[in-house]
Amino acid sequence: MKIYNRTLYDKFLIIQYNKYFFTNFLLTRYSFMGAIVLGFSVYMFILNQTSYALTLIGILIAYFILIYLMQIYSTKRNIKNNPIVANPFVQEYLFTDDEIIMSYGEKTTYELIKKVKVTKQFIVMQSKDQKTYLVSLTGFKTEEDKNTLIQFLKDHFKSRKVQKTAK
Repeated sequence: MKIYNRTLYDKFLIIQYNKYFFTNFLLTRYSFMGAIVLGFSVYMFILNQTSYALTLIGILIAYFILIYLMQIYSTKRNIKNNPIVANPFVQEYLFTDDEIIMSYGEKTTYELIKKVKVTKQFIVMQSKDQKTYLVSLTGFKTEEDKNTLIQFLKDHFKSRKVQKTAK
């Protein structure tokens, strides 16, 4: 297998990654906390303590607004301080059966990749040494190459489960 990909690292990719990160946070952490708070609120309504129930719901809404505003602020700060915005570059990936070869001479093996997630915009791969590789789904030569790579990653990481998200 030899699959080639060209990923443009620019302002748009940073924004998309931050949106992905925020959505992932909402789905995992905020939804859990929201369910607990809503459960307590329903319990308070049943006990006829409407003011406490509304207070809990208000705190939940305020927490969501705070998280959203913090995400906007951190995205703007990341864009302002990130050298990729001023100097975008193209990262080229060559996926083979044994390793991933990147432009600028960097290589990594699939054994060093600990987590893979497939989103609508990109594939996120995190290595054991905490490097994150973003592979744009629009950077493949053909749709078949993209599907072949996604299937290869699913097969290769069966024990570690490749996560497919719809964000």
